[in-house]
Amino acid sequence: VGVHANFGKLSLAAKYEFKTNIELENESNNSMNLTAMAATVPAVSVYADGAKVDSDIPAIATLGAQYAFTPSVRASAGFHYYFDKDCEGSATDVTYNTWEALVGAEWDINSKVTVSGGVQRTQYGFRDGDLTDTNFNINSYGLCLGAAVRLNDMLKLNVGYMHSFYDSHTVENAYGFDKYTRKNDVVGVGVDFTF
Repeated sequence: VGVHANFGKLSLAAKYEFKTNIELENESNNSMNLTAMAATVPAVSVYADGAKVDSDIPAIATLGAQYAFTPSVRASAGFHYYFDKDCEGSATDVTYNTWEALVGAEWDINSKVTVSGGVQRTQYGFRDGDLTDTNFNINSYGLCLGAAVRLNDMLKLNVGYMHSFYDSHTVENAYGFDKYTRKNDVVGVGVDFTF
């Protein structure tokens, strides 16, 4: 469900997506060892043949705004709020809900070329006990750069690059500690075709 309003130079939008209930069932051709191990290592039980795991997709509320300072220079901001605590599944077993804040700008250099950039902060609510080697998300900042080149009246080439700066999160345990971090670089290329 969404709404969008335009007031000349200012555009405002809001959207709400409903929660999706998902239950996954595992198919394993050789899971006899997993079934035996599950008594001592509960984490492996989800990989046994026929094991069912909840993996709901949370509801999300988003807000966005864009303002045109000039016909060729625009700035935007957005906020995303995920209702993780209302979901079932290890990926959504959290202390508080996830949120993201975004700001960006774009500039039409001329009628052929547009450049853009933005920053995003993502804040998760995972508890230390919910982080595992196979399932963890950690807070991050994302830096994005992009460009669009209009090749002709029908074709526009879009290119983008994003680098995520992840926080480092350390969890103490019985044998020492686990340190969670990750690295991420993304390159995107797309073509808009208008006819």
